Amino acid sequence: MNEKSDVSREYETALSAYYREDWSLAKSIFLKLAEEQDANSEFNLGRMAYYGLGGEKNVEEAVRWFERSIGRGHLSAYHLLAEIYLQGELGEVDLSRAVTYLEEGAEKGSFSSQEMLGTAYAEGRLGLERDLDRAIELFRGVFDHGKFEVGYSLAKALHEKGADSASMAEMSRCLVVAMDNGEPRASEWVRSEGAELFRGGADAGDLLSLYYLGVCYVRGWGAGVDVKEARKYLSMAADRGYVMAHVALGQLYAQGLLGKEGGRQAEEHFSEVIRMTAERQAEPEAGAAR
Repeated sequence: MNEKSDVSREYETALSAYYREDWSLAKSIFLKLAEEQDANSEFNLGRMAYYGLGGEKNVEEAVRWFERSIGRGHLSAYHLLAEIYLQGELGEVDLSRAVTYLEEGAEKGSFSSQEMLGTAYAEGRLGLERDLDRAIELFRGVFDHGKFEVGYSLAKALHEKGADSASMAEMSRCLVVAMDNGEPRASEWVRSEGAELFRGGADAGDLLSLYYLGVCYVRGWGAGVDVKEARKYLSMAADRGYVMAHVALGQLYAQGLLGKEGGRQAEEHFSEVIRMTAERQAEPEAGAAR
């Protein structure tokens, strides 16, 4: 077995010991691998020292291991080093050094550093001037790589900047994705201000915004319940092929909320849902046949 495979196998053994809290075994293997310049092992030794796992907390030792790990390209240590200097755990708070670590980590692709730095720019913290453009750039980089929890922060920055219709449509998408990924702040914001939040994108013709503005009027999110307004926006989304808008309209008609003779319209919308769903399911099969 080659050297790389040996290191990988030993690292997995150390990590297994770490997670079952066998600190002595984990540390001994991490130390051995750190001598072979393994960045992951150096980082984990830093975590053990910082959190006092298997011994007393030792911030100075943690910093030494974190520094070694980032020197070999480990990205996760940047925001931890920043936290150490933000909390003044080596003496006085050092904002300048903390921001330096965050900037370096963000530039090299650390999502945690990008999010922390984005928040600092959005709020004008850590001695930085408030800069929504920079915050949006940082949040967007994290969001576009699949870290959807940051969608709430990105949506807030886009909303506050209040730019063009494209930005409002992006705000809607980020907000919905954040909600779908269980971000409670996003859900709370929509429940309290939903109609106002989605109106900009809806006015620009954004499909997702049209649908959610309709939903806001159904549920009274950020506006009073208004089924006529709900029908207006849901119909606009349905006319452009948004399946869930047909579902929502079908439910409204079926419940008699849009008139006493809504049965036929409900059936039409639900039939459209079935037709569109069947078409979409058939598309991959048709592609495979070709």
